[in-house]
Amino acid sequence: MIQVIARRLAVLALAVWAFAPAVPARAELRDDELRSEIEAFALGYAGAPPFAMEIPSLRAFTAPSAPYGHVDVELSTHANGPVRGSLPVTVRLRSGGEEFKRGIVTVRLSSDRPVLVAARSLSAGEVIGAADLRHESVSSGRGARAGVSDPSQLIGRRVTRSVRAGSVLRLDGVADVPVIRRGSMVRIRLQRGSLRIEALGRARDNGAPGQPLRVLNLESRREVMGVVQADGAVHVQF
Repeated sequence: MIQVIARRLAVLALAVWAFAPAVPARAELRDDELRSEIEAFALGYAGAPPFAMEIPSLRAFTAPSAPYGHVDVELSTHANGPVRGSLPVTVRLRSGGEEFKRGIVTVRLSSDRPVLVAARSLSAGEVIGAADLRHESVSSGRGARAGVSDPSQLIGRRVTRSVRAGSVLRLDGVADVPVIRRGSMVRIRLQRGSLRIEALGRARDNGAPGQPLRVLNLESRREVMGVVQADGAVHVQF
């Protein structure tokens, strides 16, 4: 008798399951799917390349909190035209025609520009050679804006402080190699037209071609200011 009742209950449960309405699967939205949609949307506001795009975490939208059914993604922004900087994107998630989540994702759009970086670590005072440089695209920012793209502005000059490999090289971090060292003997050259006078002096500072330099005239014991020449002499106006 018990077996008959159990068999009938099993048949009844099977019948109920067969005719019960299908329960839709819980909606799922993967991080990479939403990220791909936001990237495609933001591309329309990025302007001409090269540029870099940064999208923050989307966990708040892709966490398993959606209702049952398919998820539709709606994206919008108040921005007009190309954007460099912050692009606020409003994300609306719908399921079954009903909105169940809304929020803002701030996409960062920045310009990329090729700048020169150190191919190896350089110690303060080292002279930069062609092999010490490589071009690298860097997103816009203080480092990129101050970076140098022309190798001729760096090759043959010395770094004024230690530089790690991969660091952006800047003009304010390099200096000309001095042809005159502080305390060394130099020729003071005074010239006007065909008149040319030279005297012996002692450099008060380091100096590179084109730079001003203080020199002590050893004959008059007076300190004069001149400009370092390519041949190492110091030209003084008179």
